[in-house]
Amino acid sequence: MRGAASPGSPGAVGRAVVDHAGAHESPLYLHEALTRRAPATPAAAGLVLGDVLHTLLERGDVPAAARLAPGPGGRGPPRAVALPGLTRAGLALPGGGVANTVGATVLVEHLRDLKRCHWPYPWIYDADDPDALAHGGFAGAALARLEGAATAEALCVNRAAEHRLERGIFTSTSAGDLRRAVASSERLVLVLGALGGAAGPSEDAAGAAAREARELALERRDLGALLLHAGRPAEAAAELRACAACGPAREAMTARERGLCDRLLAAAAEEAGAGGDGGGGGAAELTLAAALARADPEPGLTDDQISW
Repeated sequence: MRGAASPGSPGAVGRAVVDHAGAHESPLYLHEALTRRAPATPAAAGLVLGDVLHTLLERGDVPAAARLAPGPGGRGPPRAVALPGLTRAGLALPGGGVANTVGATVLVEHLRDLKRCHWPYPWIYDADDPDALAHGGFAGAALARLEGAATAEALCVNRAAEHRLERGIFTSTSAGDLRRAVASSERLVLVLGALGGAAGPSEDAAGAAAREARELALERRDLGALLLHAGRPAEAAAELRACAACGPAREAMTARERGLCDRLLAAAAEEAGAGGDGGGGGAAELTLAAALARADPEPGLTDDQISW
């Protein structure tokens, strides 16, 4: 059932599983919205609109900042709502320029869209059975790693994609792209980990804290599954361990998902131990501070010979 749903607004009805979630990538890329005026996802359109508003405020072409509001009914392109109390002078930064008032919510949603677009394993839509597997790609990735669960068609597509990527050819994302899925998931964890969002209209501070912890832990779980597929078991074990230690996240998962998470953590720890990392105990979960402290990688060329 590939191609049944686009990344921005899943169109699958009832319980549906697609071999790869990313059948349509164009609405996610900002250059497509700018140069070709392609229909963008609400998050992509919001990023473009927010950057335009920020540039106009910096140049003094508008007197005050604006916030982004969802389109009618929560769907469609976002719209700008003026904030007369936040003037350019009040938002001026000591080093020059003005503060950005758009916020990180739209960035989080865009990263989630990108992650789903590049996810290279089965993605489940609208699973309502509490004893089954919930909406998302974790179960497909976990089962592919633990049980080799994949259709013959998916295996053929992945093999062809791997063949092309090894030769430096970017494959169509309808076949998934593990590297870009990992990159999107890592950035999503970094942004969520650095945020301290405000409570929603129907929740108190404790409820907001539990929601934020749950969302971050579940994203760490998904990242851990991807990292294990990418051959980084120590890092995978650290992310899965952080998810397992989060009570709100454990409560949000179905019983079968909790079992898959525990099995995946055991597999990651075993693989990390076999690689001399002591079961992944030396690795720590990804944080913004740790990411910023890393040295930039040295550019280099591979010694691998390309065989045609």
